[in-house]
Amino acid sequence: MTLDITNLRIAYPHGRTDKPAVESFSLSVGANERVAIVGESGSGKSTVANAIMGLLPGKANVSGSIKLDGTELIGLPTREWYKVRGAQIGYVPQDPMLSLNEVWTIGYHFRETISTHHLVSREDGRDAWRKLAADRLREVGLNDAERVLKQYPHQLSGGMRQRVLIALALLARPKLIIADEPTSALDVVVQKQILDLLEDLTDRLGSSLILITHDLGLVADRCTRVSVLYRGDQVETGSIDEVIRAPKQAYTKHLLEAVPKLSAIRDRKFADFTDAEKVLEIRHLYKEYPLKQSGWFFNRHGASILQASNDVNLTVRSGECRALVGESGSGKSTIAKIVMGLEKPTRGDVIIQGRNRWDIRGQELDEQAHHIQIVFQDPYASLDPQFTVQRTLLEPFAVHHRQWSADERYERILHLLELVGLDEDLLGRYPDELSGGQRQRVAIARALALEPEILVLDEAVSALDVIVRAQILETLRDLRERLGLSMLFITHDLAVVAEIADSVSVINHGRIVESGAVSDVFLNPQDDYTKELLASVPGRAAF
Repeated sequence: MTLDITNLRIAYPHGRTDKPAVESFSLSVGANERVAIVGESGSGKSTVANAIMGLLPGKANVSGSIKLDGTELIGLPTREWYKVRGAQIGYVPQDPMLSLNEVWTIGYHFRETISTHHLVSREDGRDAWRKLAADRLREVGLNDAERVLKQYPHQLSGGMRQRVLIALALLARPKLIIADEPTSALDVVVQKQILDLLEDLTDRLGSSLILITHDLGLVADRCTRVSVLYRGDQVETGSIDEVIRAPKQAYTKHLLEAVPKLSAIRDRKFADFTDAEKVLEIRHLYKEYPLKQSGWFFNRHGASILQASNDVNLTVRSGECRALVGESGSGKSTIAKIVMGLEKPTRGDVIIQGRNRWDIRGQELDEQAHHIQIVFQDPYASLDPQFTVQRTLLEPFAVHHRQWSADERYERILHLLELVGLDEDLLGRYPDELSGGQRQRVAIARALALEPEILVLDEAVSALDVIVRAQILETLRDLRERLGLSMLFITHDLAVVAEIADSVSVINHGRIVESGAVSDVFLNPQDDYTKELLASVPGRAAF
């Protein structure tokens, strides 16, 4: 199998700018190769993937050449694409919940794909498709295949859904797999499992892999060659040694500098917060959710209660950034909700500035907002799409500081914009008119409106590109220094923890398994789960 892309140019008429989405892109992929296309959001990398798959919108103006084993794909008739898409080229998309039909069972997805590519015949029997589907699911590590085939996408974990997409992509044994950000929504351990799986399957099947990502750590670990895109331009291409370890272009160097690194702990100077005042204290926290006895969890585990938090003890001191680290489902976001009063614990205490949150009533609840605020993972979901930036930042003052004049409120929001590095001309914009990084800065500014002493950040940078993530982390460091903020930083990304946190607590299945200074825990981990998390961090050897 060979894929040859030569001088690919993709432009959209009447676009926001005259600049093409992709300009003069060239790439060759040989048999059994693993090649990466790297860039930020908007760089054009997914546009290239869609061009290879023949999935560009009809209005796109495409020139150049894309040849698969000598066959030109640009201008290929629609009926011919059925012989290519899924059969010769498999595609693993980023978001399984958008790619899988939520009203179809997993089995129905397989049946449709098997039928489209005529992978079984009537002579094979009525249940031949089911046997093939079950075999492919077991191949990707879903051993309880018969049960999975009967389930709907929402009944599976994120990692299981991604395994289903890989199984679907490999159904017809294509010789080229395009994986478009296949693990960006997954935590570090599941991410490693999925990439190990892709690597193993492509090796066994003799398939080539194009990995599209913004994560250079993944590229350093998994690929032999890389092509770097910036705003549609191919700025650098070559082997991993040439591009990752000895980059020539300024943008590539900028990308590499922005990658969070575990090694950062060796260069950081850590402050001692041992004698600082306790501003947030979690004591013997338990959170249990009752389960229906007919549910799948009860049937598999014989349990009627889900233990989301199990005797959690955690302290944040004045000026300190404590990280809470764990996989999806470990219980870390449940703790954030309890700390913020969005859920009540089954038992246990949350002490904020010396007061138990659950002893506070009436007016004191409003005053609690001056002590602690939260920034969520997805600013697009946490910002009202009908509110401009100005209205979003003014909203806290509808309840607090109502005595302030309009001029005083406006001066305050200008100060908030300055704190988070945003321009005044963004005040009239709506969330969908902002970049992901700008939206998260607005969310941080809103959280700072009432001058809290404690900021809870729940996966606040995990959905951002590497450069934007580095910029937001720098903003958070600056805010700590200028405002003396204390932070509870909740994440699954240990490399980010190494860059920003002073102390860390590792949570697994609702229980804190290890806690201490970041340097102590990362350089000398004691618990097996902590060791597994550290071993799963991409790019460890390269950075």
